Amino acid sequence: MPSDATHLVVSAGGNDALGFSSVLTQRADSVGDGLAQLAGVLDEFATRYEVMVAGLTATGLPVAVCTIYDTPTWAPQHDAVATGIALFNDRITRAAFRRGIPLVDLRLICDDDRDYANPIEPSAHGGAKIAAAIARLVAQPALARSVVETAGRPGR
Repeated sequence: MPSDATHLVVSAGGNDALGFSSVLTQRADSVGDGLAQLAGVLDEFATRYEVMVAGLTATGLPVAVCTIYDTPTWAPQHDAVATGIALFNDRITRAAFRRGIPLVDLRLICDDDRDYANPIEPSAHGGAKIAAAIARLVAQPALARSVVETAGRPGR
């Protein structure tokens, strides 16, 4: 971390979720069995994520975390992947709100297929939207509260 850092905004977890994507192709006898398979993966992720957030908050700097962004609608297995990502994002949201730190919800910011360069990375367009949301967040006088940062468009 740079010695002159003033804020920490961390987007983490997408590669973890990607690493666990093989669970989407595992056979299950029922939806309940499939959810039970996911539960173990999610518990492991949540434990590691909580440790990471604790390390961030221990720095004493204002901290915010980001959700994992969705995948574009044209991506293979979009519905299954988006549903799986939602489960990981639930763990991220709980970790943020448990500590009262802001959450940048990348699912709400990257809400258009143009926001993606490929199924797992934002495009320049999406990156600009993410940067603008983070800039709005850190410009606020105090980050010591739970907020959800979205694209900020009226009527949404």
